[in-house]
Amino acid sequence: MRDIMYLALGDSIATGTLHNFARVTSYTEYLYHMLKRRGRRTRMVSLARDGDTSRELLYRLGQPWFQSWVRRADLITVSIGGNNVMRAASIPGFTSVRVPQAEAGVGVFCSDWDKIIERLRTLNPGCTLVVMTVYNPYNHSRYLGGGYGADRGMRELTERYLSRINGVIESQCRGRYEIADIHALFDRFAHGEMGRVANLYSPGLYLLRNPHPTVYGHRLIARAHADAIEGLLH
Repeated sequence: MRDIMYLALGDSIATGTLHNFARVTSYTEYLYHMLKRRGRRTRMVSLARDGDTSRELLYRLGQPWFQSWVRRADLITVSIGGNNVMRAASIPGFTSVRVPQAEAGVGVFCSDWDKIIERLRTLNPGCTLVVMTVYNPYNHSRYLGGGYGADRGMRELTERYLSRINGVIESQCRGRYEIADIHALFDRFAHGEMGRVANLYSPGLYLLRNPHPTVYGHRLIARAHADAIEGLLH
């Protein structure tokens, strides 16, 4: 059984960053350790970067140093697209979205996605490639607890944009990558339990609330990726 070179690409979900002052173990690190526990000698390299949108990832896929890592990988995971929408959200609080900016971000993603996959597959046609769908971090409006009334309508508004991004991920797969459906996974918690998997409803300071996964959320994401690659790495 040969060694695995695992390359993690994407944004702050892949790095484990919560905000400027804290980070947690990311799903990519959990996945790395899962592979090792299965007896696979694994090396992990992360080229994920906080704040990236699809446009930044597409740009770096054109850089020779970045391409060299892509060519070497046996397994590549991609988490991208959330910032195409969330850059339009108000900070602090994430209680509103600038609609024109969100629309533009989704349009950029729809333009970039096939180019990203084509570049990855041109550079490395044989690797196992896993892409995660983008989850919605908000509770449904009718399940908002005390103190979160400003979130009313946010899940529904955000879903308008995420459904387009995830629709592109799903419709353009065509056997070129595996999908870890994190949107569907986290949707199970949207009836008042989103705080278990996303930090928008953590008991901490309101100023630090953010849409990144909790520790438990990262573990669930890692498990979904492990399930997606079951039997694909040789």
